[in-house]
Amino acid sequence: MDLLSSVYVSCTSSGVLALLKQRYPVATLDRGSSFIELPQSVEAALPPQEWEALSRRLGVSVHQLFFQAHTERFRYQHFKAGEMLRTLQYGGDCRGKWEIVDGDVERWEAAAFFSRMVQAPEAGGDPRRAAVEAVWRGSQLRAGGYYPVIDACDAAHAAAEYYKFPGWMQIVETKRDDTPAQAAAIVDRLT
Repeated sequence: MDLLSSVYVSCTSSGVLALLKQRYPVATLDRGSSFIELPQSVEAALPPQEWEALSRRLGVSVHQLFFQAHTERFRYQHFKAGEMLRTLQYGGDCRGKWEIVDGDVERWEAAAFFSRMVQAPEAGGDPRRAAVEAVWRGSQLRAGGYYPVIDACDAAHAAAEYYKFPGWMQIVETKRDDTPAQAAAIVDRLT
């Protein structure tokens, strides 16, 4: 998968599903997920204000997730009952830079951005070494910062896996470090 732009709405009742299906005919709900997916075309994606209003009106959580692999662009937004809880944007206008980091850190972020799989850069004699090390020690993203450097698809996958978003439950992407036995175990868990 090279590109994704979707919105995920927590399905608290059949009424929420019916309302969303009426307004967004492409809405889907996978078995095993408590979220309804509203796929968005990149060209016609609705603005964040739309999702904030939907979250407020229905009193539910709404997550917007976007990534584009070949440009390493990633965007994540989370609203609950109309309140913005988290916004992350990496690699938008400035490649390789955290453009927006707003709201409270969510549980999935530490593993996604600061795990052993994501390596802290070798700062060597770089005078910014202390700043780079501080980012890693604190596992804290900073708007305007260049670290951690991420893989946009992996970041989106981490959020989707944590929340069990529809459409992601069937996607099994073997990581570069997975052995065939580990990959088989992942497939077994999902089937």
